Amino acid sequence: MPDPESSPEGPVLRAHFGGILEGRTQAPEKLDPIVGGINALDLVQAELEVEGGKYSLLFDSGPVTGERATPERLAQLVEKLTQLVEASGEPRSAESTLRFTEVFSGEIRETLILVEGGRLRTMSRIRPIAQEEGETPAAAAGRIEELRRFGVRRALLILSLLLVAFGLMAWKSGYLDRILSTSVEEVARDTGPFGDDLALHVEKSWGNYKLTVTRGRSYPRTVAEIEKRKAAIKDVSKSAAFRILTQGGRIYALLLDAKGAVLESTPVELRPLLLGEKGEVTVDLPGRILARTISLALDRGDTR
Repeated sequence: MPDPESSPEGPVLRAHFGGILEGRTQAPEKLDPIVGGINALDLVQAELEVEGGKYSLLFDSGPVTGERATPERLAQLVEKLTQLVEASGEPRSAESTLRFTEVFSGEIRETLILVEGGRLRTMSRIRPIAQEEGETPAAAAGRIEELRRFGVRRALLILSLLLVAFGLMAWKSGYLDRILSTSVEEVARDTGPFGDDLALHVEKSWGNYKLTVTRGRSYPRTVAEIEKRKAAIKDVSKSAAFRILTQGGRIYALLLDAKGAVLESTPVELRPLLLGEKGEVTVDLPGRILARTISLALDRGDTR
């Protein structure tokens, strides 16, 4: 939890939550009551998804009033998340990007909820608040009324400055990066260690790259073929890739720049490829201006 001694002065005006907690579970029936307890805190709404022995917990990203975001409730939230990870039966498999942001009158405290070795810990930082982050809807409406009193010319000048500020915010938040992201035709595809066992189809969707992974030309169709190919593989990485392929494990889709650095990554579950005649998996990668290649890999790489 955040250190109360280093807390910004004044009350919390509002709080924001976000991120995801995911991992494997041996007892999914034990998770639902804990998630119910999280929602009963009346702090943030959490949604649990369980599929194929894996769970994902997502936070609602809507704003929360300062009266609800009390230190006691935040501490209870972290405690219940700890219970959830322990109840999963495989706490060391847990990974978290969960976070909450507390907005004060002049500063913001950002807290990450991390999982290390199956244990939760929090890490906070305090930074100055930007003008647009501290603004309320009522304040924004008051500013518009003031612009009307200033007259059309001055209002247009101020509006143009606001648009520039909005553009800078959009650039910093990644919106412009998605809008101006490299077209699908200019992005190369690489199935990595999976070769022709997997096929990769890419489309553009609202600034994202929509990836569809399907069986490739050499995808093994029978147990005999799997055993034969397994015995013939000598390379360690190819052996690991083939094992994940035939067992329906997790791989990663990477978005790379011209130098091969990882810009974005997202997990891809191959289990659906084992089922039915036309198994396929669809995931999204955020678009980037510098994108040059979409590649399939065994690990997520280091994003920048």
